[in-house]
Parts: sequence; structure tokens; C-alpha cells
Amino acid sequence: MKNLLTPLFYFLFVTRLFAQCPTVPVCQPDNILYADVTSNEVWFWNSPPFTWDSLHQQSNLTDAPLPLVCIWPDTCGMDNLEVNFQLLLDLNSDGVQETRISSTDDLPPGSFIFNNLFGGTDTLKYDNRTGFLRFHFEVLTERVGDSLQFSLVWVSSIDTVPAQLPLGNHQLLWLITEGGTTDSCGYSFVVRDTTPPLLVCSPALHVNMVVSGQLSLWASDFFQTASDNLTPSGLIQIAVRRKNVNESGFPLDSLGNPITRVDFTCWDAGFIPVEHIVELWSRDKAGNASFCYTTVSIGLGVWDCNFDPDILRICPFTEAKELIGNVKHTVSGTNPWLGNFNHVRWQEQPGCATFIGYISSSSDFTITPTRTDNILNGVTTYDLVLMSKHILGLQPLTSRYKMIAADANRSGTITTFDILTLRKLILGIDTALTSNTSWLFIPDSYVFPDTLNPFSASFPTVEYIENWVGWHDVRYFTGVKVGDVNGSAIPELNGNPVAESRGLRMLSAGNTRVLSDNSFDYPVYITQNETTNGFQLSLQYDPEMVEINAVESDQLPDFGAFNWSVPRAGELRISWSAGEAVLVTGRDPLFRIKGRSLTEEMPGYWFNQMTSATWPSEMYDAAGNIYALQIGEEAQKLEQMAVYAARPNPCTDVAVVPVELEQGAWLELEVWDTQGRMRWNHAQFYEKGAHLLEIPGWLLPDSGCYFWRLSSRLHSVSGKLVKE
Repeated sequence: MKNLLTPLFYFLFVTRLFAQCPTVPVCQPDNILYADVTSNEVWFWNSPPFTWDSLHQQSNLTDAPLPLVCIWPDTCGMDNLEVNFQLLLDLNSDGVQETRISSTDDLPPGSFIFNNLFGGTDTLKYDNRTGFLRFHFEVLTERVGDSLQFSLVWVSSIDTVPAQLPLGNHQLLWLITEGGTTDSCGYSFVVRDTTPPLLVCSPALHVNMVVSGQLSLWASDFFQTASDNLTPSGLIQIAVRRKNVNESGFPLDSLGNPITRVDFTCWDAGFIPVEHIVELWSRDKAGNASFCYTTVSIGLGVWDCNFDPDILRICPFTEAKELIGNVKHTVSGTNPWLGNFNHVRWQEQPGCATFIGYISSSSDFTITPTRTDNILNGVTTYDLVLMSKHILGLQPLTSRYKMIAADANRSGTITTFDILTLRKLILGIDTALTSNTSWLFIPDSYVFPDTLNPFSASFPTVEYIENWVGWHDVRYFTGVKVGDVNGSAIPELNGNPVAESRGLRMLSAGNTRVLSDNSFDYPVYITQNETTNGFQLSLQYDPEMVEINAVESDQLPDFGAFNWSVPRAGELRISWSAGEAVLVTGRDPLFRIKGRSLTEEMPGYWFNQMTSATWPSEMYDAAGNIYALQIGEEAQKLEQMAVYAARPNPCTDVAVVPVELEQGAWLELEVWDTQGRMRWNHAQFYEKGAHLLEIPGWLLPDSGCYFWRLSSRLHSVSGKLVKE
């Protein structure tokens, strides 16, 4: 249809070009979306069988009132404007506008000719009311400041309202004539239902476990009412699942069908009923979804679940034998008597996922653990240093799992392409791996054909089990955090760890040169000579004051455009690494930031340290030590401290964190459990020298893993402490 209108637009444009007072109408943008939040009106657009709504299975097209306007700047004080419109409608939802309603139609109020763009002659009603109540289309002209606003409205003998049009993809053309000169304004628009159903869950359920030990509850068990502005109640879909922070959106199975059942076993019940939170979802025909929470409490009743079902446990460990959390475990397969099955368990805390009574003996199935969160967990520039040393043969990786972690693009080799892939993640250029995932889980039952080369054969990330014998079976997997070559990822949390013992390396800004064209050169120096294999640094700045064009270095070999990025406005990231250590000195700049000043102020004050628990600024020396990296205007005035790992570790009572201060500093010590709850914090000023910061034993009432963090004004150090 746009092709049909093109000659008309051209003619109108040329005609207007030679007018004495050129004026350009202000049009709405193309493909504007109008959200329908109203209920359907039975009197309008209801002329069966021509107005059949296949989506909602009714003869009454769903419609909405729309603000269809055009602004005409009245700079010439024009009089006697003639305003016409052509409205092109897609009433059968096939993507093609087949019906035209225009100012020149000579029809009774409330009437239109259906499919007249393609030869149709049927006269239908868009307003089925009688007499003086019927609406007709009309252009309403209003003055708004120095402009005229034309609105397409419905007018009857007693009322004027916004034009009400059916849902779909339509077009509107305004034709404005003054003194024989015609201007036009045309745009397409979409009318869509965006209102989700109003869903009400039933009150809390209280049930007892059934004799079989497997209780199934249905979405209808938790449903009370659902209503929608457009979709009839009988067409609203409902679905159900247990509350899970790792799943969102309307619950669907692998075939795209609503999940209408939730299953429970004896392990979900108790003599004191166990309460479970359930999500009930509703979805209308337009795809809008809403949900509500309710609960079900499951007791044992007269059935005590005293049976010995088949049990499958899946335990994911790191190479260091630490259990991994936030893992989705999927077990899918078939049983000769029960048919196909697909069961999923989210193990949020570190531990083993347990399937009790869900899988029967003689089943054939696969076990697939997956984890996709926090791609940068444990991934820093130091991993790139280790990969470079491996590629150069200076320090080969001796662990097959570290080699798998280094193969970021999953090509079966470790090359500079893997380094480039991970550097893009570190710099924030990419946010995901295109050929890999955040974690890989390799079944411990798999035997690598070549213990020195894990890529000699394709290794599995699922375990296949045939004719399962049942009973009590435990399957182990080794989880590999892709990109984490030095094993620093925290398996039970989403954040990145900071080295437990680290010194401090300082950077300082030099004199900044600003040229007449406002371009600047911002040099950054290291305050002491260092033999380094790499570093990463994050700086923040005001993007309204500074524009960064380049970061360059004469001291760092092969430093180029791929070593820095601006992942978001106001943040500069730098990452450089080398397999062979390089001596850098404070005589010349370590690197220079080049750009343009957007104000008259000095850019030397615009770059500040950006601190992040998941993206630490750090430097690596030739011996493999990791140092916190800090930039300051006056480096010699900043405090420095050395923090050592908590000891004894594991502990049975009191533990201490040793600290050495080069000058007095205000320190804060915090302790958390694995649930993220702060157990204790203590802050005070400590004089220059060595100190033992005590963690009282009564803070750790239970055996297990705890986390501590020691913070100063400039940086923080964290670590783990195990209570036996």
C-alpha cells in the first residue's frame, strides 16, 4: 500500500515546494504503538461474518480509542484550510490494509465499505447503534500555541470522542490544502493489547501425601478467578510451577505448552506439614502474562512414607573439590512402563541435587547440569597471563580442567583467539560467549583417552545412563568455570573473589596537555619500577565532560585498541597481558589516555578509580603475585596495607586476620554466612604496624563456610573461613 501512496506523496511535496509560505506538518513517527488497556465495546466493529476475530474467537473486533493527530505550524496566519484524511485498515489481521475510510466517503453515519481497496462493495457498520447515537469520522481542529492540531475523532449529534479502531496494523494519511497547495503527513501505527489478565490465586492449600509417595497438584487446584480486558475467560491460559528465583515468565514445557502440573514426593512432606510457595500464572491471547503466589502445606497424615524409593543424587564439584551452587540439574529419558519423563532441580546452595522416587529402575536417561550466570566470575586478566605462558611454552597448564577452562571458544585448542575472546568479556565489549557457556560440567565417569590432552577426543557435558539399576545412586560431575584458569571463581556465590593476601601498586596522573582544539593527553605513571605480566584497571569519568578517543602505551608491548574499551558511558576499562614479563618504570608513562575535553575545565581531575567486587583493578608481577592497583593524584599520601589469610583455617573457635599497616588507617572487618547474612562487623582506627584482627568464635555457631572482608579507605580484601 505504501507503494501506491508514493506518487501521491511526491506530487504533494513538489507542489508545496513552490508555495509562497512553505510549512511542514509535524507527523507522528512510523510504527507507533498504541497500547489498548480498555475493555471491548460490543456496539462497535461488530458486523459478522466480515469482522470475525480469530484470535479471540468472536465476531466483534476488539477496539480501542486512539489519539490520531497531526500538528500544523501556523507561521503564516493561514485561513480557509481544507483538511482531509485517508485511513487504511487491516480488519482481517492478514498484514495487508484492505479497507479505506476517507473524508470523501458519502455514506450514512457509522458505515464503511469493507475491502474497497481490492474491489469490495459490502457496506458494513462500525457503529451498530441507532439514529442520533451513531458516530461518523470527522477532523477536529484546535489551536495549540502557534500551531493547529488536527485530530481524527468520532462525532455524533450528542458527543465527540477519540476515534475507536480495531487492533491491528493500520495507516493514516493527512491531506492539508491551503490556497491550492496541498501538504501531506502519513504514518503507520499498531494497536495492540498490552494489559495482562487479572489473576486471583486460591487461599493456601493443606493436603496430605498420597500412598504412592508421589503427589501431583494441578494449576486448577490453585486457581480462583481470572479476567481480562479483551480475552474471554474461557480462552485465558493458566500454568503453575514451584517458586524459583532462576525461572521467570509464563511456564512452558519443551514443546511450548503450558505447564499445568506440579509434583511433590515424600521429601516434600512432614508430620508437621511442610509449606511450599507456588507460582500460578495466567496468559491472554495477546501473550500478556501475570502471576500470583499461593502456598500448599503437605503433611504425612496416616501415611508415613515408610518406603525405600529409588534415589538419584547429582553432585557437582570444582577441581578443588568444592561443591558448586546455583546449578540446574535436568534428568530426562524414558521408562519402559511409565513412558517419557523430564525432571528439573535447581540447587541454589552448594550441594547435591536429589531425585527421590521420580526415576524408576530400568530407565534410560541423561543427566545435564547447567549454570549460565555471571560470565566474569573468576575471570580476570591474570587468566590471560597464564594462557599466554601456556601458549609460549613458558609455563604449560598441567591440569586438563584448566586447559578446558582456557578454551574459551571451544575449538579444541588453546590459542590467542581464546585470549581475545576472554579479553572482550573482561573489557565489557561482549557480555556472553558465542561458542561456549559460563560453566561446563564433565561427568567423573568419563575417562579422558589422553590425560595430558583433554581435546584428543570430544568430552561429554552430559551423562548417559542405560537400564538404570535404581536404588541409591550418586553421580559426580566436575564443574569448569570457562575462562577461570587459576581457579579463583567462587562456586557458591555470584561474585569474584579478591586475593586473600595482596600488596598495593600505585599509579599517578602526570601533567595533562590540553591543545587549542580541546584535545588532551592524560599520562598515567607507575610510582615504582615493576616487572609485570599484566594488569587490569577500571576508571570512571563524566561523559558530559570527556570524550575518549584512544589509550596508547610505549612501554607495554603490543598494546593497542583491543586492550581498552568504554563498555558504557562514564567507564573506561584497560586490560593488558603478556606471557613474558616486562619491566615498566616510572620514568615514562605506563599508558596515555587521549581524547577531547567537552568543557573548559582541566581533564586531570576527571578520572577516578572505579571499585567493583566483580571487576577488581589489579597488577601481576613476574612471580605470580597479585597486587591491588590504585590510581591517585598524590600516591605517596595514600595508605598501604598487607593482609594475610585468616588463621587457623579451618578453625574450631577464635580466628584472626593478620594485618600490616605502613601508616595508620581506619579498618572495618565484616563476616557473612553462605546465605549472605552479615554475622558481625567491627570498625576502628589502627596505628602503623602489625595487628591481629580477631573474629570471635561465638560468631560462628554452626560448622561450615563463612566469608570475611577487611576494608580500608582505598581497597578491600576478602577470604573464606571454615568452622569445624
